[in-house]
Amino acid sequence: MRALTSEELRMAKPDRKLFPALPRNPVAVVVDNFTSGYNVGALFRAADAFSVERLYLCGSTPEPPKPRIAKTSRGTERWVPWEARPDAAGVVAELRGRGYQVVALELTDESVPPWEADFSFPVCLVVGDEMTGVSQEVLNLADMAVAVPMMGMGNSMNAAAALAIVLYEIFLRLRPGAEIRRLRLRKGMSLRELGDKSGVSYSTICEVERGRHCPSHKTLRRLLSVLRE
Repeated sequence: MRALTSEELRMAKPDRKLFPALPRNPVAVVVDNFTSGYNVGALFRAADAFSVERLYLCGSTPEPPKPRIAKTSRGTERWVPWEARPDAAGVVAELRGRGYQVVALELTDESVPPWEADFSFPVCLVVGDEMTGVSQEVLNLADMAVAVPMMGMGNSMNAAAALAIVLYEIFLRLRPGAEIRRLRLRKGMSLRELGDKSGVSYSTICEVERGRHCPSHKTLRRLLSVLRE
């Protein structure tokens, strides 16, 4: 039997036996009616890079195997967990019911930059098409909207690139709890003492130390300023 070419490997159907092979982070990505197969492939690469637990390809979003997806995915659709769903709002409602925080990657009047966002886990990130964005029905279900600030002449960026930036920000802060706990115990401080001195609530510090809450840069600075005195 001849060996498959790299192009044939990229076009192969997803090998679902590979799905559990890597540890997955508590982040799901819901794709709301994408039209570009190239962008879907780029989403798969971002999802693989940050080991998200699952991609949900919803509505009109192209599904593998397709040449345009394969061209930009570089084969990652063969091991990144994914499934096709008819409706993004239905998936978001389902995940919300399972305790996921819902974060829309969308420019709204209330959007915050990624570094100011307080992420809680598990988290569901929703990304919309380049032209239409995240649907209003899904935005109505979101706990928060996040947008990457633009410094050039354009007012937006590629949706897959924006997702990668937000994922990177999340995973920079994904597990600060162990370090916070180590520094707190080294100083002999209780959770309430740290809370009183930093102005961060007791419950928030508990969630951070347990890895259930991803604090903003501002919250981390307040905790570390006390712990590193």
